[in-house]
Amino acid sequence: WMVIRSAQDREPQSQDGEQPPRPGRALLQRSRTQRMAGGVLGGFAENWQIDVSLVRIGFLLLSLLTHFILGIVVYLAMWILLPEAPAKKV
Repeated sequence: WMVIRSAQDREPQSQDGEQPPRPGRALLQRSRTQRMAGGVLGGFAENWQIDVSLVRIGFLLLSLLTHFILGIVVYLAMWILLPEAPAKKV
């Protein structure tokens, strides 16, 4: 739901190719800094503004309940579907 909703909320890009910042809800993206594999869980943690360890532990517990099959499928789907966060300009 969050991926579909995020895609619907996107606005057209400006002339220089960057999207203007939007007030309110942030777009869900894979993290460039908090990543162990694809940055999916780090992206959730940054979006929800909580510690990435809590998200990883929660994901591990949910995956254990489904014998890892559903967890692996969901993680791979998010890795493919979520855009990577843009590089920060220095």
